[in-house]
Amino acid sequence: MPVYDDPGLCKWLLSNIAASVPLEIKRSSLITPNTCIHQESDGPTRSEHYHTKEFRHTGDDCTVGTHSGLFLSDADEGFGGLRAGEEIYNAAPVMWAVSSHTHPSICNFCFGDQDEERAMGGQPRTRGPVLLCAKCKVARFCSRDCQKKAWEDWHKDECGLLRERPGMGLVELLVCRLLFWQQRKILRVGESTCLQRMGGNFEKWLAEPGAAKRLETSALEIWKAVGEEGPLSLPWRLLRVLPCNILPLRKPSKNTMVGLVLELVGAQINHSCDPNAFMIFEGGEIRVRSLRDIAPGEEITVCYSDPIGNTMERLNRLLLHHAFSCRCISGSRCSLDLHAQRTICNTPDCVSRFYQAQVDMFVALRQYLKASHYSADSGWVRHDVAALEVRIDVIRASVAVSPAGHPWPDDLEPMPEMHQKLAMLYLEQGNPLSALRCALRGCMLRFHRHGPEWINSMRDVMMPVLLTVGAMPADAPAFQRDPSWDLTPTDIQTVTYGYIHEVAREAQTAFGMDSEYAGSLDSLSSSSAGRTGLRIWTRSFVEEEYEPAQRKLLAWAGVPLDYGVKMTVSGNEQGEETGLAETLG
Repeated sequence: MPVYDDPGLCKWLLSNIAASVPLEIKRSSLITPNTCIHQESDGPTRSEHYHTKEFRHTGDDCTVGTHSGLFLSDADEGFGGLRAGEEIYNAAPVMWAVSSHTHPSICNFCFGDQDEERAMGGQPRTRGPVLLCAKCKVARFCSRDCQKKAWEDWHKDECGLLRERPGMGLVELLVCRLLFWQQRKILRVGESTCLQRMGGNFEKWLAEPGAAKRLETSALEIWKAVGEEGPLSLPWRLLRVLPCNILPLRKPSKNTMVGLVLELVGAQINHSCDPNAFMIFEGGEIRVRSLRDIAPGEEITVCYSDPIGNTMERLNRLLLHHAFSCRCISGSRCSLDLHAQRTICNTPDCVSRFYQAQVDMFVALRQYLKASHYSADSGWVRHDVAALEVRIDVIRASVAVSPAGHPWPDDLEPMPEMHQKLAMLYLEQGNPLSALRCALRGCMLRFHRHGPEWINSMRDVMMPVLLTVGAMPADAPAFQRDPSWDLTPTDIQTVTYGYIHEVAREAQTAFGMDSEYAGSLDSLSSSSAGRTGLRIWTRSFVEEEYEPAQRKLLAWAGVPLDYGVKMTVSGNEQGEETGLAETLG
């Protein structure tokens, strides 16, 4: 029996979250994987880039989802739905695990990030340096208090396990935790029931060559690791259920996942490459917020993979980790990307050749980084970044080989991502103007021009580059060597603080005014304006100072003006130091 078929379980699940709007768990309305779309007219049809988590091979039949989904309720006629940037619900997750190997600065218990706090200059949440557990050498904690609480909750069970298996994957670790909790009778009845009802892609997983043997081996190892208690079939099933129901663990300030999280209502939310919501972890809670307007009765969706990555890589990850194929129809995000790819190369094998070119770009980047070395005296010693940029341009030019082919545009992934990476490498190498040109092309030409990914790209890439260029004297040699450079230090300062203001404003919309991360960006914006005396919230500043300066900057970088950042005017022409929260109200 699926979750949506148990009204009592659905009611219990929704009673354990703090919902800002009426929600329902029902049978998913979305198209299942590997179904067809019969489009008999030019009118709108349901896009096949939506997927439910349970795999059902339906051949040529067009069917609705066979799994659960989370919906905005339409039972209340007075409820008008959600606007973009509103909270849907927040909840305490059942469990999560941080990838300590790739994110060593994050405390595995309180989730404080010492590197992020140092960079933002805010009030530290971590109580000290994030250090390895002295016994297992895998888990990391920022204080004895966090370590003690983690020990009581889960680390006592897992410490010896991690010491013996330091390379254990996060899914396997979470399966072990569930089994340990079952032995200790920690799981509530509703949690156990929900886990039993969750679907898994058994048919799809087991159809892969060697999958059954790998699954059996992993299940046996886990069963032995937890003391050989209970049936072997339980870890076997959990190894297939969890990957389909846990979601990427993301901090507001990071575009990449830092771990995995299981939250039972969130597990009912299905995937879309064009989602209407997103999920973050902050303050010990999962927060689900709207990316766009959501109507009553509409199903809530999130993107399981990186929503700003290139299409082919995202589709491959969905197939690998969630066992479904994304097949988009006209008008969807994926189909637009694939159509652009076909336009560029115009050959029968264009999509595969385009994907190979993207792979070659990332290989070139990895080879460049691998060839670098660290010196105690000189820091990172890297080869010429310009040579890497030329190599990437050669790769993308090789795809448009047919007479009807078109150049690979800067706004088609992975070029925005590549330009952002080049920007940081140029900045590190001491070439701030090349860094600025790449940063503008990388941040301004993205498909997503709002929301968490854009905010973090602007903060992590654009701001450091602009601040570096703005700190240079007007007669710096770098300016003298570029005859096309006609901006003044005041121009750069004006654009910089305009961007900071808009990033802070967008963060309050995306993450909410009560978000710690949004608050830190708001403080940065207010303090920047206070130090400079710029009245960045007024129409006169926007029209007379900001827009002319940005126009010059984008023209220098070769970025169309339409891609610039449009500032929001508060209407306060008197120049009072009004906080963002007030100006938006």
